[in-house]
Amino acid sequence: MPDSLVHLFRRLQSGVGELGDALLGDRAERALDQDIRATDDALREARADAAALKAKRIGSEDAVRRAREQAREREAEIAALLARRRKTAAREQAALLLDIRHRLAELEAQAAEDAQAEERLAHLAEQLEHRLRRLKHQLGTLRASVSIQRAQEAVAKRGNEPPQPEPAQAARKRAGGTRTGASTHPATAAAPDDDAVDALLRALDPHAPRPAARKQK
Repeated sequence: MPDSLVHLFRRLQSGVGELGDALLGDRAERALDQDIRATDDALREARADAAALKAKRIGSEDAVRRAREQAREREAEIAALLARRRKTAAREQAALLLDIRHRLAELEAQAAEDAQAEERLAHLAEQLEHRLRRLKHQLGTLRASVSIQRAQEAVAKRGNEPPQPEPAQAARKRAGGTRTGASTHPATAAAPDDDAVDALLRALDPHAPRPAARKQK
């Protein structure tokens, strides 16, 4: 198989692996995001139910307080009637007192049940808050991990790419600056011959004797 096809096949395999990792990361992120939304909805519902139960518990406690006041008033009235030896009237008030006490017991039981339900919902809301914070932390950690992984893959991919050709101008500049054995100073001229210098001076000196001209025969 030619080298170009081998290289292409490896690139495709690498791309498939990266796509699989990306899909897994996206799938996990979507699952966490969906869990966060569901937990947030449950938390809001729990808080709303806790607020409603709190209002109901306060109403039950108010009813218990009023029933207790009525019971004390009936007890005082019955005692006053008995003191005046009005047994028939005292007996009638005693029957009413029993009804008040029976209703008071029911109200107290209802108030206790409302308080327990409110406490359970408050505990549930606390657990949901803790779960929501943990899920958000996991989502942030996942996103950071995916970002780091993608950055590492990008760096690794750039490292496997062939180097880009160097511009011709930069190559000439680098070659000129790193040429071995080349001197950066201009070449020094060779020292002239003394006889040649003397001959040139005599030829240029107007007072120098000239050679005699040959006579024609």
